[in-house]
Amino acid sequence: MAMFAIDQTDCFAHINQDFLICTTVHKARNIGIFNAETYVRVSLEKSHKSTKNFPNSENPYFNEYFVFEMKCTLNELLRFTILYELKKHATCKKSQVLGELLIDLQSVWNQPNRCFFKKWGRLECPIGSDNKNGEQGKGFLQIDLAIVSQATNTTPLLHTYEGDMAGMNKWQVNQDYDDIENNLLQGVDNSVQCNIRYSIIFYKAYMMKKSDYIIQVSFHPFKGKTSVCKASSNPEWNYEISFAWVYPSLAQTFLIQILAHEHLHWKCVGEYEVHFDEIGFRDKPSLGPTYLHIYDPHNSTQYVGRLLIEIRSECFNDFKPNRDLTSRTVTSLDEKRWWQDDVFVMEFLALQGDFIHCNVSNCKLNLKLAEFTSNQLECFLKSYQVKTNTSNNLKHFNQEKPFKSIYLKVTLPDNRHKFDSDFFLHEILEFMKTEIETFKIFQLKYAYQFQMQTKCLKSIIHSILIKIKDGFEMRRLEYSGFKDPTIWDNNRLFFLQEYIKKLAENIQTMRNHLKSANSTQIENIIEEVLRELVDYTKELSHLLITTRVQDEWPDLCITINVSGNKPIAACRLNAKYFLNPSKTMQNSLSWNVRNFVFKDINCQHTCINCGCILAVIQGCLMVIVESERSDHINTFSQDWKQTEPFYWNPTIAYTMYKCRIFIHQAKVRPGADSTGLCDPYVRVVFGGQSADTPTEHATLSPIWNAVICFESIILSGSLQWYIQNPPIVGIELFDTDKRTADDYLGCGVLPLTVISSDRADANTREEPDNMNRLDFSKIVRTKNALHRFKQLKAISPPPLKWIPIALNGGVRAEVLLSGELVQLEGEINPTMEMEHTITFGIPNSIKPNMRNFVLEVVFVGFRNYTKSSGRHRIKVMMGDLVLVSGLSASRIKNCINFLVLYASGVVSLPEQLEYWPAIIATDVLVSGRGNESTIGAVLIPNTKRFLQTNKKMKCVPQVETDMESKANTTIHFEEDEESPLLANKHKKGFFERFKAGAFNTFKADGNKKIKYDASRAIQEHDYSWWTKFYNSMPTEHQAGSKAYSEHKHKLTIYSNELEKQSDLSYLTDWAEPVKMVHGVRYKKNAAPKEETYATLKLHLKITPCQCDANGGCGDGAMLQPLAAAMNPRYQAQLQALADMCKIIVRIYIVQGIQFRPHDKNSQSDSYVKITLGTKSIFNRAHYVPNQSNPVFGKCFQMEGVLPRDHMLEISVFDRNRLRDDIIGTTLVDLEDRWRTKHRATVGLPREYSQHGYNKWRDVISPFELLTQLCQSRDLDPPKFVGRTLQVDSLTFTDETQIAKDQDLQERLSLSALKNLEYCPHFGYKLMPEHVETRSLYRGDCPGIEQGKLQLWIELYEGNVNIPPPIDITPQPPQMYELRVVVLNCSDIPLIERNIFGKNMSDIYIKGWCSNPVETQKTDVHYRSMNGEGNFNWRMLFPIKYSVTEDMMVVKRKGGMLEEYETKQPVIVYLQVWDNDTLSTDDFLAAIEINLSSLPEPYAKAKDCPTNDEYSKFKIPFNTGGSTSRKLLNLFREKHIKGWLPLTAPPKYEIKQKKDEQQNLVGAGRIELELEIYNEAEAGSNPAGLGRNPPNALPAPDRPDTSFNPLLNPLKSLTKIIWPTVRKYVYIIVLVSLIAFGCVLFFAQLPYKIFGL
Repeated sequence: MAMFAIDQTDCFAHINQDFLICTTVHKARNIGIFNAETYVRVSLEKSHKSTKNFPNSENPYFNEYFVFEMKCTLNELLRFTILYELKKHATCKKSQVLGELLIDLQSVWNQPNRCFFKKWGRLECPIGSDNKNGEQGKGFLQIDLAIVSQATNTTPLLHTYEGDMAGMNKWQVNQDYDDIENNLLQGVDNSVQCNIRYSIIFYKAYMMKKSDYIIQVSFHPFKGKTSVCKASSNPEWNYEISFAWVYPSLAQTFLIQILAHEHLHWKCVGEYEVHFDEIGFRDKPSLGPTYLHIYDPHNSTQYVGRLLIEIRSECFNDFKPNRDLTSRTVTSLDEKRWWQDDVFVMEFLALQGDFIHCNVSNCKLNLKLAEFTSNQLECFLKSYQVKTNTSNNLKHFNQEKPFKSIYLKVTLPDNRHKFDSDFFLHEILEFMKTEIETFKIFQLKYAYQFQMQTKCLKSIIHSILIKIKDGFEMRRLEYSGFKDPTIWDNNRLFFLQEYIKKLAENIQTMRNHLKSANSTQIENIIEEVLRELVDYTKELSHLLITTRVQDEWPDLCITINVSGNKPIAACRLNAKYFLNPSKTMQNSLSWNVRNFVFKDINCQHTCINCGCILAVIQGCLMVIVESERSDHINTFSQDWKQTEPFYWNPTIAYTMYKCRIFIHQAKVRPGADSTGLCDPYVRVVFGGQSADTPTEHATLSPIWNAVICFESIILSGSLQWYIQNPPIVGIELFDTDKRTADDYLGCGVLPLTVISSDRADANTREEPDNMNRLDFSKIVRTKNALHRFKQLKAISPPPLKWIPIALNGGVRAEVLLSGELVQLEGEINPTMEMEHTITFGIPNSIKPNMRNFVLEVVFVGFRNYTKSSGRHRIKVMMGDLVLVSGLSASRIKNCINFLVLYASGVVSLPEQLEYWPAIIATDVLVSGRGNESTIGAVLIPNTKRFLQTNKKMKCVPQVETDMESKANTTIHFEEDEESPLLANKHKKGFFERFKAGAFNTFKADGNKKIKYDASRAIQEHDYSWWTKFYNSMPTEHQAGSKAYSEHKHKLTIYSNELEKQSDLSYLTDWAEPVKMVHGVRYKKNAAPKEETYATLKLHLKITPCQCDANGGCGDGAMLQPLAAAMNPRYQAQLQALADMCKIIVRIYIVQGIQFRPHDKNSQSDSYVKITLGTKSIFNRAHYVPNQSNPVFGKCFQMEGVLPRDHMLEISVFDRNRLRDDIIGTTLVDLEDRWRTKHRATVGLPREYSQHGYNKWRDVISPFELLTQLCQSRDLDPPKFVGRTLQVDSLTFTDETQIAKDQDLQERLSLSALKNLEYCPHFGYKLMPEHVETRSLYRGDCPGIEQGKLQLWIELYEGNVNIPPPIDITPQPPQMYELRVVVLNCSDIPLIERNIFGKNMSDIYIKGWCSNPVETQKTDVHYRSMNGEGNFNWRMLFPIKYSVTEDMMVVKRKGGMLEEYETKQPVIVYLQVWDNDTLSTDDFLAAIEINLSSLPEPYAKAKDCPTNDEYSKFKIPFNTGGSTSRKLLNLFREKHIKGWLPLTAPPKYEIKQKKDEQQNLVGAGRIELELEIYNEAEAGSNPAGLGRNPPNALPAPDRPDTSFNPLLNPLKSLTKIIWPTVRKYVYIIVLVSLIAFGCVLFFAQLPYKIFGL
């Protein structure tokens, strides 16, 4: 495949760019705070933003949008952590933090759309809080979080049309966002989440410089430092830093910084990032002990030092530790327990160097690893013997025998036994890549032989499975070392074992699919299997990079130094892959001749194809333990002899080769010259020789068809060296300039195919040129498919492939070429003269099989033309065909049309679509004298998308007069109604559409009967367009009305622009818009930017020629361009493109979404400005104040003329007193909507209605529209048969579900129109009634989205009567009166005791709705001894409610004298309090009732459950959600009565458990009666507050003890005190009387006895 789809945006990850961090704080749940004002504070770095306070609710609602601006590199951005703090507002003291949510921006960046949408995060206990009881953080916070960058929605430099345009900005829809459990933030799985304590131990370090060192660590919000080690290059800390967190979590990035004291301040000399999730391996994170290698953050090649570190973790399931950072000193580490140091020798032998970009006569090579540096090897450079007109100075060198090597001795930990698992993964990865690449070549050669492809693909899969099986048998994923393994070692190996087993199972499943595939599915299955194999190679590559953190060695660098030992280029290598092979290793790179590619030392690009190659050196590299070096040398003694230490002689001195480079064509990005075109030629550099192709003038798609042959290439050593590691050839692309040096367009490399002399002839292709057209059965009998597949790995000549040519990080071109290196026999003379030849005509065996195609072009014209006026014409070039438009007509504003719009001709193209050349369109300025000059050009890649696969054109050669006469071909256009001139390039085949038609009887999938409840139906006149809109986007606040959505009409809501919908062909089916380029601007460390001046619209079609048997297709003799279309029916279409067309444009602006605020303390005061041509409409007077999501509901109507006024500009401004700020602008191409066959003028509704909110909007009826479409295709008019409609051989039934009383003929016609894509003669979809979501951008922030705007556009002809516009003015919220009658409550917590020790509470109810300041209270039910309360108290709440939005309008204060309106769910809040006289009242329980989504109350108190359990995922009972109770809407029910559960604060639950005398559980229940009245109904049926008239309520039946004792002291004595103490009084009196009687008796007893 061509490399045009390569995304080079990753090349610039190290440069500063603009980012926007956008977040919306929606609401919180179950925070455990009922009686306080709460708000959310969002912090990112040093920026902080806060929401408004929300009072007295356990489930506060915020719905506020914030934007943080960042200018930094991507790596720096991904280190940041965003913090959400839920706080309790306090006036005179610091606000208390109730819970925190931390999210790493890296976890956001890794999401498919770089965003979280309406996700719930669990609030954790705040950092540093006292957590002695081990309490868990309570509550959840719902947020949106997105990262917007310039690369978010930008296209790659060389972008293909099949990019994921439809996948951009996709939001999750059609789900219940209130379901916390199913919408938790990714990575926070409550089932496996645990409290964890991380311990990071810093033992010591080895630094390059001597200084004072300190280590600083940060894991937001923890920050810590070690002690200072002074004046040392080997600092030793033995210091442990630990902190508590949760795992897994969305905050995982741990940053280590090494600070050195330089120039009187601390400077960061090195840093390292550790991601806990990457070292966890599905277990608790751990790492080391191991050395981390630190590099300079500003120079990635500068080694700073290594740090010995260990990370431990401990999980706590029973309690939660305090979240504070602690530190302590630890003992030093015994390194011998974990590894053994050994002396390794690293030796590099350079044989020859090519492609060296420098201007010196000699250079020096040396090795660097960490602080160790090798000796130097001096190389004497020579210039290439070629005459150049370039500024590049290319040199090369050849070493003389004996070859001197450079070596390096270094002491490293011997971790070879741990690297075996890496070698195993690397072997599987390289094998899969090689086999996949060979199979793609096989697909090109045998494009239509699917059985052969299947056989080869099954063989590849079988080989992969065998390699995996052998690896497990040899225990290559098991630890085999002699030292103790770390926890990280065990976890990683277990993870890799599970992954490889799963990989083998998946690959085996793919093989089974191939076996069971039938002939009709085999092609798709082959592509699917191949795509999955490519995905697995990417996964394996990612595993090799991310899973090897521990025990790595420093990078091995080979540098090229010039005068003064100044490095100019470096080659960074992983030294472990050059170790001497072990018993289990199959392919080792140790001392194998290979190519080392050197890049510029200042290259900061992060991609492979960046164009910074400065040299290619052939050589050998060996990494070996010093004690094993002599034994290892003996293993390759047959190839090398060591004359003296570090001097080598090959046993075979030289081998002579013949190198052939087959260069076919190229695709060059425009902008090299001011004309947009270039004069390119290719330079090939190899083996000390250089050659250039001829120059192709004034083109972007040059075809050289040349063969460059280097007759004698002498390479050191034997042939086998280069078969295993083929040499690479340097490729450079230049643009010829006559006056100055040729412009350098970029470079690339081409791997050669090495062929031995004995196979050079036998291995050539034996098939005829038309192999792809032979019968499959004959091919199978001719040769075995697997044998053919294996031959492709070393076939001569090798197949062509696209090689990218890059410059400064951007792919500027790609060249189709291949190369081979063929061994020559005979005597070798190293001093023989080097020669090269250039011939034309690549071999037929690799030359693409040519076939004739008809290229048709409709020159629609220029749009947005910014250059000076003149006469223009367009030239379209493809291959050797040039099609020219007529001269331009008079310029109309910035639009230019052409007098001759159509041209066609025959072009010879390869049968392999991957080899097709690009289409080039040039802008030619014609002077008054007829001189032509090119001022701009455009390259259209991926031309295969214009191929009409289901159509052929006849190409009949004229009658030949003699055998030598030249065959001329004339094109005959058939009267094919299925393929008009402006045809659908994404059209389905006839069989596919016929099959989709369900055997000529079409029935909609949703054609099911809906049970309609007439008792719940609402009159249609109560509905508006907003009813349809909100019914089409289910959200959490519509849960109560979801049951009625089937009885309301809907429309389609697109999550992005209409022109990004794939089912509408991106609105480019009629013309392809391309940007004309006249130059390229280059900026350091940034992608090149093309200078465009116009948009060219072309319609392109490529149709295969249907030739006779003797037609000679592909012989190159049929290139006869046609001047005009032959079919008269298309003349009217062409004429319509040139004519001026007056249109009426209606723009319906619905609402804005997440506008970026420009004011610091408020949202935007937004309004809309619309510009069409020279006319503009302002809506400044009707601005929407202080809203980030404003609802506009405005319709604007304008008139314009196409193509003059083709571009509609819609801008949104932020209204200010002095100067308005622009928020963003979106541009709409009206011409695309007017011309497209998808009829993007007026959308089709889902059902037909003559009146009401779903009224038909088009000028003509559905039946008239369907009849016109049938006439345009010369089809029979629609035919009605009973209650069905027959159109285009299909039968349609009525799909209407709601408006069944409308005309049946129109309903059936609409059903056919909605399913037009299934009709055989149409095959495309008509635009439905919709609302599109368009992104807003600003000129000073290119590529940075500033918000979204929801709208739709209707287009009408200017000379017809059009229907009146739809009134989409937002329905003003209506005033309602909510009547809440508090009847009774039961099981209320009793939290006080009277003087007699009994539990009691003085209960009263407090409630509010829209305004928490205006609360209402019931009277007090004093001395409730059993938790019961009786009230019969009515509360009256006026509310302002919008039925369509299901939201309540609430007024809030924005400043001293400023007041604004906001919206929130319509919730009534009721709280149960305990009345206290001398102290503040105590809060007991609460309930929050969503009036539009209320669970059905219980009839009896005993049936009503209590909310005494706090579930982490349970949505409160009173707010709807995951409950089995039926949801009711008070605004429809009007009256609801019953028992509902109350919620109690957690502290009372704890208190109740400790109190042995308290028998009550839960928070109690409350009996309510809810009534809602609109303003008129409330006036006609008034009611009094409390128990007051009118409509007074009776007094409650309370116990006699329920009264205020302070107001009735006597009653208190008789009713309260006397009943309690009277038995004691009676006893005391009785005892007193008895005592008194006894006293009297004994006092009189002596007198009675003695008779005194």
